[in-house]
Amino acid sequence: MWRRSKFSQILLVLCAVGLMSCRSENKLARGFVESSTKPALFVTFAAEWEQFFIKPQGNSASESFARRYFPYRSYFLKYDGIPVVDSVFNASFDNGLGMSGFQVYGDSSVDQFLSHPGEKYIVEFLQMYIEEKTMPVSDTLYFASDNFMQFDTVISRIDLCLWLRINPVDDTTTAAPLLYASFPLVDYFSGNWEYDMSNDRYHYRYDFTAFEPRDIYYLIVNSGKNISDYIYDYFLNLYLYENMRLKPEAYYTWNGSFLRRAGQARFIFMKDPE
Repeated sequence: MWRRSKFSQILLVLCAVGLMSCRSENKLARGFVESSTKPALFVTFAAEWEQFFIKPQGNSASESFARRYFPYRSYFLKYDGIPVVDSVFNASFDNGLGMSGFQVYGDSSVDQFLSHPGEKYIVEFLQMYIEEKTMPVSDTLYFASDNFMQFDTVISRIDLCLWLRINPVDDTTTAAPLLYASFPLVDYFSGNWEYDMSNDRYHYRYDFTAFEPRDIYYLIVNSGKNISDYIYDYFLNLYLYENMRLKPEAYYTWNGSFLRRAGQARFIFMKDPE
């Protein structure tokens, strides 16, 4: 009985500490959100968009077919679309930062940026890739350990991949981390096995919708907005890290009302190549 009571007391203390920590983080986060003095950002691009078409390397029938006949649906960007990608992405990105309260500067306003009285950071895009490839889809129906049916096919996938740094202007001693983010666009595919009583056989039934050029443009627009949100969360977490007594154990995002864990919707902190 004593052990159970003691354990309950410890559990209550831990819960109380956890609640106090959450309240502290939420209170600090609200201070950042409501602040009208967000850092000034100078956005620069060290490289232009690059486009890659990655052929499947496997030996299955579906992969062999894809190597020969699969259409690359972002190919229209290769010759006349990259400037459009740049324009669409930048417009969405700049608008997202502006809506979040950041003052954004570029090459034409570098003097105003340098004379800004508050915190200043340089957002430097190091690499920006558009990668299209095929993606395997398979489903296996097992009857026994050595008896099964297999369905295999491939669908298309595009990833927008970005590497960047956020460098503080007034702190030359702190090494800015290498940040990575990617955003996918995948053909819609949904399928399942069905049994046909008329011939006593199973067959695979699926619904498939290929993405179109307009979907690619939506991906670019959404990626620009998402990157601006990731930058907002980057500064939010930096603010929490610098102002909390106990350093936060999670990486957070602000959902409009309260703090929550960012999950996979965030920058990945990369190691610099040696």
